[in-house]
Amino acid sequence: MKHLLLALLTFTLFSCSTQTKEQKLITEYVKKNANDPSSYEPVSFGEPHKFTMSDIPGGPAGDTTTVGVRIRHTYRAKNKMGALVLETSDFLVSRLNGDVLAIDTDGTAY
Repeated sequence: MKHLLLALLTFTLFSCSTQTKEQKLITEYVKKNANDPSSYEPVSFGEPHKFTMSDIPGGPAGDTTTVGVRIRHTYRAKNKMGALVLETSDFLVSRLNGDVLAIDTDGTAY
């Protein structure tokens, strides 16, 4: 019985902390730019989608060169007023250097 409990505890601890490289970079970015980094609470990460040169506003049409991945992330964090709010944002993680940009739904960085 003790071994079963230990195995379940171990499984639970490790299954909850499996983030991809991109998810870790996004988490770091959000914490770095949050009003209160200690209030950051990840809720979900969407599936990664290829982001190409033609996805960049004003970018060359039809250029399918992959520049990174786009991931939608939902999280809770305190706003400037101190209220805990639920946010959903899209992020672009660069394939070249791992830089992260928060982007609007039209692909514009903000």
